Amino acid sequence: MLKLVTRPKTWTFPVFFVLLLLSREIKAQEPTAVAASVKESELKETILEKPANVVYPASLQQWQEQSISQVEQYALKKRNRLYDITRKGKKYFPAIVKTFTKHQLPEELKVLIVLESDFNPNVVSWAGAVGYWQFMDETAMEYGLNIITREEREAEQKKAEEAKKINPKKKTVVAAPVVATKKLVKKKDDRKNLAKSTKAAARYLNNSYKMFNGDLLLTVASYNCGPGNVKKAQQKSGIENANFWDIKECLPAETRNYVMNFISLNVLLKNYSAYQENTLRFKPETLKITELLTTEQPAEAVTVDATEKNR
Repeated sequence: MLKLVTRPKTWTFPVFFVLLLLSREIKAQEPTAVAASVKESELKETILEKPANVVYPASLQQWQEQSISQVEQYALKKRNRLYDITRKGKKYFPAIVKTFTKHQLPEELKVLIVLESDFNPNVVSWAGAVGYWQFMDETAMEYGLNIITREEREAEQKKAEEAKKINPKKKTVVAAPVVATKKLVKKKDDRKNLAKSTKAAARYLNNSYKMFNGDLLLTVASYNCGPGNVKKAQQKSGIENANFWDIKECLPAETRNYVMNFISLNVLLKNYSAYQENTLRFKPETLKITELLTTEQPAEAVTVDATEKNR
């Protein structure tokens, strides 16, 4: 009876153990679900349009398309100069505009004093033009200004140089001989007087303005190279009632630059606050703003092979 009881025990144990190992192997080969969060990224591009905000004076608005590029170039190169002009202009421009307004002239012509003398009354050009508005001797006298002629200036300069001559041995200044004459009142040149010379400039410009039928740019060009040369350029162009842009290439290079600087100065003075704050835009600007957006998606089941995982 003992043999019958013990024999099944020794036989059933190995079978149970084998079945247990097989069940674990099968379980290990089944796929397992694992929760995993997934991060997704995308690029978002935003287009930002900024329109031009430069404002032209009313008398120059019609020429914006032809001049805007050169105005922008002037602005890039002349920042310090614009600051000085604005500072000095607070002293000079109000009186000039008042005089020009009486003579029915556009106030934009005030900047010619900058182009001519930079507010310096003592400037004398190589050609002999003198003062704030750079009048030549003949033109100044024609418009009623008292002047010191070129010959008188040269004689005065020569006299001053002789008075400064030094004796090489004694190292003393040789005094000029005393001549018994009446005491002369020192002559003054009205071209160095702001009020008098500005009135003369207003009369001169008014004549040119009428001559060119109220064309502002032709008036400016004529102040630089003379009305006669502007008339010749108009005839050479072969265009009836030719404007500045029609005759531009027929004018001297100096005159072309003179007119473009006239436009640039007026535009930048009118927009000086925005120019100083670096917010002045001469053309529309398109800005592309790119953002990297990252979003975390909810967790989802991911199938993982347990056999591969354990290897």
